[in-house]
Amino acid sequence: MSCRALLPLVLLPGMSLLAAQPGGFAPAEAVQRMVPAGTTTEGLTWATTGLIVGFSAATWISGRLVDARGVSTAFMVATASGLCALAACLLAARRLPA
Repeated sequence: MSCRALLPLVLLPGMSLLAAQPGGFAPAEAVQRMVPAGTTTEGLTWATTGLIVGFSAATWISGRLVDARGVSTAFMVATASGLCALAACLLAARRLPA
């Protein structure tokens, strides 16, 4: 295998970070706007903890479903998680500051 064949593997991770990074800034900005002055670190900690718990639970549930019923069934976890996140956003949108 030539070195040129490996070049996309070196470049793609960096490119994917550029594409995903705005997804990290927007929630942090929202937390900073919502929490009282002086509590930004705590607000970001709670937001990050919620993300980690959610990702961990979804990974565990998906893994159990893959083992029990196959890969296609596990995609329902992603769909259900997305719908729950959408519902939470719609319910919270009225109470969030502009």
